[in-house]
Amino acid sequence: MAKDYKQTQSSDDESNSGNYTWMMTGIALGLLIGLGMYFYSNKSDPAPTPEQTTPKKQQGPDPISVVIENARREQQEEQRASFSYYAVLPNLELDVDVIPAESDAPKPKPVELRTGAYLLQLASFRTLKQANIAQTRLVADGLSTSIEEKTVNNKTWFRVYMGPTDSQQQIAEWQSKAKQQGLKPLIVKAP
Repeated sequence: MAKDYKQTQSSDDESNSGNYTWMMTGIALGLLIGLGMYFYSNKSDPAPTPEQTTPKKQQGPDPISVVIENARREQQEEQRASFSYYAVLPNLELDVDVIPAESDAPKPKPVELRTGAYLLQLASFRTLKQANIAQTRLVADGLSTSIEEKTVNNKTWFRVYMGPTDSQQQIAEWQSKAKQQGLKPLIVKAP
């Protein structure tokens, strides 16, 4: 029969007994240090003797009169600290540059179209699927659209258009409908 030559490890009881000893030594040492710190931090002055506790006769002004005097001083300081800018403000004069508000600014003139056909570009997407979703939504709202594929800087874009038309009034109507849909349309001259 074959013999196993591998040496077996010693049992856990023999090796762990030293670990418990060190653990208990550490706990005891920690408690001793903590106890020493507790007594050191709570060390106070010795108990007062009856001679120390007897009040000495006060010399100087009466405490009540001191409190009243302090209150009077504080009240006078508060009166002096009141703000004087209410009196000074009407006397100040500042030069201010007047900038017209947006409502006063002239409104941009509507785009005047030259003769020829124009398209209204409603949106531009990177994928055909996105363009189809947008077109479906616009058709459901009564807008007739088309999708064209364009390559710009070696990137393919799918653009959603309305048109073409020659009517400036028609373009304005389409723009307002597109803006109601949350789009920012562009006027493009038809090729």
